[in-house]
Amino acid sequence: MSNAPQLLSLLFATIIPSLACTTNAQVIAGGGGHSLLICANSNVQSWGNNGSGELGTGNFISFNAPVAVVGLTGVFALPHGCGAHSLAITTSGELWAWGSNPYGQVGDGTTIDRNAPVQITALSAVIDAARGNYHTVAAKSDGTVWTMGSNTEGQLGNGTNTDSSVPVQVANLTGVYAVSAGFDHSVALRTDGTVWGWGNNTYGQVGNGTNNDANTPVQVNGLSGVSAIASGRYHCMALKNDGTVWTWGYNQFGQLGDGTIVYSNVPVQVSGLTDVAAIAGGQYHSLAIKSDGTLHVWGRNAQGQLGIGGSTDQLLPVQVAGLSDVHTIAGGDFHSMALLNSGALWTWGNNASGTLGDGTNVNTDVPVQVVAACAPAQSINAVETDMVLMIHPNPTNGAVTIQLDRAQQPESILVRNALGQAVLRSTVTGATCTADLSAQPAGLYHVTLRTSHGSTTRMVVKE
Repeated sequence: MSNAPQLLSLLFATIIPSLACTTNAQVIAGGGGHSLLICANSNVQSWGNNGSGELGTGNFISFNAPVAVVGLTGVFALPHGCGAHSLAITTSGELWAWGSNPYGQVGDGTTIDRNAPVQITALSAVIDAARGNYHTVAAKSDGTVWTMGSNTEGQLGNGTNTDSSVPVQVANLTGVYAVSAGFDHSVALRTDGTVWGWGNNTYGQVGNGTNNDANTPVQVNGLSGVSAIASGRYHCMALKNDGTVWTWGYNQFGQLGDGTIVYSNVPVQVSGLTDVAAIAGGQYHSLAIKSDGTLHVWGRNAQGQLGIGGSTDQLLPVQVAGLSDVHTIAGGDFHSMALLNSGALWTWGNNASGTLGDGTNVNTDVPVQVVAACAPAQSINAVETDMVLMIHPNPTNGAVTIQLDRAQQPESILVRNALGQAVLRSTVTGATCTADLSAQPAGLYHVTLRTSHGSTTRMVVKE
C-alpha cells in the first residue's frame, strides 16, 4: 500500500469521538475476521482484517477500531455469514457487496476483489441475504431466492455445480423470507415455517437425514413452526415459535448443544434452553438470547469466543456472565459480538486482526466494550469548508505533518488512540506542527489541533 501524501480537508469543529458507555449502533454482523455495524444515521462501520477489502474502506489496510465504510447510506441490514466478503441491504431493497471475490460472490460479473461497496444491480427488492465462505444468498420480496459465487458443492441451488459471478435463481423454491449460509451450504426459511437446505452435506448440514450433497433445495426433516434460522461453518440452527432451538450438522466441538460431539443429519433440540428470542452461529460455536435478555453460548472456545473465561469447549449452553439486556448478537469465525438495549457494544474472542474493535490486537475470553463505535470522527471521506486542516502522509509509518491553510494560530496538539487514551501532547508555536507516531502500535488515532478559535479532530491511520 502506497504511503504517498494525502491531504484531508476538515471542517472547523470539535468532533472528538464519544467515550461514553453507549453507542448509537443499531445492527451488528460478524465475518471471518472482521466485524460490521450500522449506526443510527444508517451509515456502516467496520473493523478487523481487510486483506481482501472486506472492510469497504477503499483500501486494504486492517483496522482494530471502527472506521467508515465508504459510499453507503440508508442501510438497514447487514447479512451475517463467514468468509472475507461483506453485504449490506438498503431501505430501498438494494444489495451491496464488497471484499473477497475469487468465485464471483460479490455478484458484479467479475472475480476481482472489491475494497469498496458495489451494487449488485441484477437484484432489487432484496429483503434478506447471507454470506457463505465463497458464495452469497439473497431473498427477494417476491419470495424467490438468488445466489452467486462458488458452486462446487451445489450451494447455489440452481441444479448445477457451475460457479456464477452474477445472481442465479434457486430452483423450485418460493415463499422464502429469510436465508442463512455456511461455508458451502445454504438454508432458507419459508413463510409456512418450514426450512430448506442445499449444498455440501458431508456432516448432515442440509438436514434431510442423508449425507448426500444437494444442488437443489430439500426440506429439513421434522421442522415446522420455525421463526428464525442461522448457520455456522458446517452446522445450522433453527428457532421455533415455542422458544426452543434446534440444530444439525457438524458437532466436533459441541456446537449442536445437545451434550454430545456426535454429528447429526437431522435436527436435534439444544438441551436445557427454552424461551429463546434470537440465535446466531459462529464458525464452530453457537449463541442464543433468551427473552429475559441473557446470553447463552456453546461449542468451540479455543480462542475465548464463548466469552465465559478460559478456553474449554462447551457441549451445553452456558450463560455469559456480566451481560444483561442483550438485544442483538453475531458470531464470526473465532469471535462474538453483543449489542445491548442500552446501545453498548461488546465483543470477545480472537483479536489478531483487530476483529474486536477495541483498539488492540489482544485476544480476550471475556467481553470488552467497543467504545469508539459510531463516533462522529470516524468518516474518512468528509470534504468540508471553513477552517481546513491538512494532514500528510495518511496512512503513515511514523510522523505526520499537520497544517492549517487559514490564518489560525495553532496552540496545542493532542493525539488519542482508539480507546480515547492520550498518547501524545504538545504545544506548538507555528502554523505547521508534527505528530510522531513512530513509537505507537498500528491502529487508528485521533489528532486534535487546538487554536484560539476552537479545535479540529481527525482520524490518522498508523500502519
